[in-house]
Amino acid sequence: MEPNHQPSLSTPTAAASAASLNLPLGYRFCPTDKELILEYLHKKLLNEELPPNRFVDVELYEHTPEQLSASHAMIGKKEWYFFTSKKRNYLKTNTPNPAVGSGDSGSTNGYWKEIGVDKIIRDRSTTIGIKKILMFYEGEPPNGRKTRWMMDEYRVDDVPKSITAGVNYPDMRFDAWVLCKIYRNRTKL
Repeated sequence: MEPNHQPSLSTPTAAASAASLNLPLGYRFCPTDKELILEYLHKKLLNEELPPNRFVDVELYEHTPEQLSASHAMIGKKEWYFFTSKKRNYLKTNTPNPAVGSGDSGSTNGYWKEIGVDKIIRDRSTTIGIKKILMFYEGEPPNGRKTRWMMDEYRVDDVPKSITAGVNYPDMRFDAWVLCKIYRNRTKL
């Protein structure tokens, strides 16, 4: 079973348009880590219908945070949510990283770098996903300049059996998608 995929920078999911959501005045989209994983990422991985949301399918690591926030201003002003295919395109100690948002000249615009340790997200005592925090650096590693752009990346290494009980997904890859939240850190650098 192939997951649905829309890699275009400018193609929001059908539910992403504010007009199509019919939400009451004052509605704020601020899901918890647990809700992001259970209600959105798990359902995306299982090809199930998603609740109303502000997510966009995009090849996130091909674009800078500035490009993404400008292209998707209609879905957020302070934070943006994306589904992207799972690629490990960020800097981790002693490993190479691909460039982000390469320009026509072939020069890189920056890279994502892990900060801190992965956080295990649980529903009661069951691990449901993992949250990784990354920071965007302009330039080329290891001499890039730290920016205020941050990303929370949510991934699922294995969907709990309680979620897939009674359903046969022989070709399903639970690592095909990650959910990313991009935002600007409010603290000064």
